[in-house]
Amino acid sequence: MAIGFKHGSFGGTPLNLEVVGGTSAPTAPKENMIWVNTDTAITGWHFSEDEPSATAGTVWIATGAKKDIAFNALKQNSLMVYPSAVKVYSGTKFNYRNASIYQNGKWKQFSSEWDGTLFDNGDQHESFTGGWVNASGSTLSASFFSSQTFSAPVHTEKMIDLTHFNTLHVEFTEVTNAAQFGVTKTRDLTLGSQYATSKTASVGILSLDVSSLNGEYYVTLVAGAATSENCAFTATKVWLE
Repeated sequence: MAIGFKHGSFGGTPLNLEVVGGTSAPTAPKENMIWVNTDTAITGWHFSEDEPSATAGTVWIATGAKKDIAFNALKQNSLMVYPSAVKVYSGTKFNYRNASIYQNGKWKQFSSEWDGTLFDNGDQHESFTGGWVNASGSTLSASFFSSQTFSAPVHTEKMIDLTHFNTLHVEFTEVTNAAQFGVTKTRDLTLGSQYATSKTASVGILSLDVSSLNGEYYVTLVAGAATSENCAFTATKVWLE
């Protein structure tokens, strides 16, 4: 359900926040001011887990489970909100935008123009991932296929900041014998031994909760088993939300 705050109040209660737009940070920010880095005139805004109805210039502040920038949106009583990402409606679709909230005397960025995609049908999104590599550091081909006896991990070359993401998704089109996916602090891992969190792979779109994790991690997929089985997987898309 979308929560729309309009005219500076919610049900007659004054708000404890402000949403502003512009291509440079406001010079006199106030506590809980949300600055959306956009040259589009803001026509309205919503806090919502689900996509709201919109016209050009509508700001959608998506909500999630992250608590590091949670705040009370009301000056009286309590309505806690948990902003996780910001999108602006162009007139045809919502697009991610860089956005920050002013808290405790400084701006804290919580939204990026990057939509969280790490791999998509051969596009390795190198600007954010650094590419995808195998355990020896060799860049993978666009097919994103791994087949090996025992442990055969592939992972992002760069560590990915998970602070403002809640879920890791992977679309598998093939899994033979054993595979899993998750996030790690190290490149050198054996099957299941060093994951901060992980999940067994199967064919289909699988989701892994990463909402409790903050900071940078490698996103890792592994084909392998504890025995000498032939193991393989094919993944066509990997993304964060």
